[in-house]
Order: sequence, then structure tokens, then C-alpha cells
Amino acid sequence: MSGSPPRPPAWSDDVETAEQVWDYWGDEDLYSFGLGSVQRVDGDHTMVTWSTAGRVEEVDADGELVWRLETDLGTGVGYTTWLPNLQLSGADMYAR
Repeated sequence: MSGSPPRPPAWSDDVETAEQVWDYWGDEDLYSFGLGSVQRVDGDHTMVTWSTAGRVEEVDADGELVWRLETDLGTGVGYTTWLPNLQLSGADMYAR
């Protein structure tokens, strides 16, 4: 398998080290050569963005797919940001 899976590190302030605590490979034939992002979201879920592959996935702590967004071939996604609610208004819209 080529490429690297998304791997959010765990940081320990007291000894200033990082260790891998979780990884997710997704589909074996999926590859994103650049950009991409990984973000912890509600609870123990993680949003994984395969930018140049045009896919965004939310997976649980066991790596089980919760939902997936796939775009047409040739469409990149870029970086993504999790919004727990699209019903923001007033000051909430500018607090992020």
C-alpha cells in the first residue's frame, strides 16, 4: 500500500513527545497526493479529507464509516472544517 494514512498524533506536554494513537486507511485504492486533513469531531469521531481524491469521510473510533461525501472525478476538496450546526446566526457566525 502506498502513501500514508491519516494519523492524528497525541501530544504529551510533560515530556514533549508524540505517539501514534490511531490510524485510518480508508479504501485500499484511495490515494491523495497532497493537501488533506484530519480533524476530531463530536465524541470519538474523526473527519478525514482526501483532498485531491475528492472525498470527505467521517469515521468512528473503530474506523467504521459514519458518512461519506464523494465528488465527481477531477474535483478536489481542499481543507475542511467541521461545523456541528449550520444554523448559526449573529455573533456565532463570527466566533469561529
